[in-house]
Amino acid sequence: MYFLAKGINSKKSKYFVFSMLFFGLGFYCYILSAIIIPVLLAVLFLILLIKKKVSFKNTIISVITIFIVAIPFILQGLVQFGIIENLNFLGFSISKMPYYSRGSELKLNNILENLGEGIISLLFTDIYSFNAKGVNSFNFANSFGSVALLAGVITLILNKIRKRNDFGIFLKAVIISTLVSSAAVCSLTFYATALYRYNIYNYIFIIISAYGIYSVSKLFKKPRFKEVTSLLVATSLIITTYCFAYYYKNDVINTNTFYTSSIEECLNYNKSNKNVTLVCVDEETNINCGQITERMIIDTLYHHINEKDFTDIEALLYKAGYFNNNDFSNLPKFTKDNSIEFKNPKEKIIEDYVIVYSPQLKNLKYDKNKYEIIDFGSFVVLNKK
Repeated sequence: MYFLAKGINSKKSKYFVFSMLFFGLGFYCYILSAIIIPVLLAVLFLILLIKKKVSFKNTIISVITIFIVAIPFILQGLVQFGIIENLNFLGFSISKMPYYSRGSELKLNNILENLGEGIISLLFTDIYSFNAKGVNSFNFANSFGSVALLAGVITLILNKIRKRNDFGIFLKAVIISTLVSSAAVCSLTFYATALYRYNIYNYIFIIISAYGIYSVSKLFKKPRFKEVTSLLVATSLIITTYCFAYYYKNDVINTNTFYTSSIEECLNYNKSNKNVTLVCVDEETNINCGQITERMIIDTLYHHINEKDFTDIEALLYKAGYFNNNDFSNLPKFTKDNSIEFKNPKEKIIEDYVIVYSPQLKNLKYDKNKYEIIDFGSFVVLNKK
């Protein structure tokens, strides 16, 4: 972004080349850059072209540069999705990854619902976290900072209506393109709540939040910059402290799907050393079914590593962790002695000791008179009487 600003100010093409070189390298950092970077740059350059801040020549140079840098990334995508065959050219090879799962995270339905969820989780991180996902509480800011972000966005809109210019055109273009890009990520992916992962947005969010604090401070007859900033710092410390205390409580850890304490307790409860059956999580129960099943496997692996003779662990984890289209056929055994195995959630349960993801229990077929249910939070045990 620095080189792009230099290029706009100096009109020198070399800065556009440097800028697109680094933006292009961004494709190799995180897979969602395939959405983030193109949307961000397309909106940004469109605004700059309309405002005549960048020439058509430098725009073409930028497009060509980033395209050249991104060629391996583009080819990998074409190979991965079966559009072209595996490549091998002058010692440079690109082959399909057999257990790649990120491509399935694109979600083209429920766009408005995804966007709404993303906005709520961004603006009210702590409130949202206590009712859904813990990770959001340690976002770029907590809920107080997010209110400042909202105030900044509202002020920007009002100033646009009033035709007031508090920012230069480049910074305004960056802010607009960032907001559009983050909205695209929320709308088109499963992880609408995961904006905290994409640090490219955080810098702009912080700038907008600072503008919100500035705008609120100016509402008083005498600007209250120090007071408002002190309030932000104080509330941040209080909320962050409370969040840490909240998440370290045992009941929260046990009921959170992505902590493994619940699975460990299910395994430890098996006092009679019965053969363990893990019921795979299907997509109808949770869209993150593969990740949840993976956690079940990894924790069971860790729990039994000194006691059991495991099969090919890598192949086992891949096969169990990434199901395609809810296909649970040919599920592998966990150990060579078959003491731990997977279970197709569509089949009736008849085994002795079964670990089940809690929300999936109501959908399973089993004889309720023959099993006792032991609740360990995110996971439960069906123990045959």
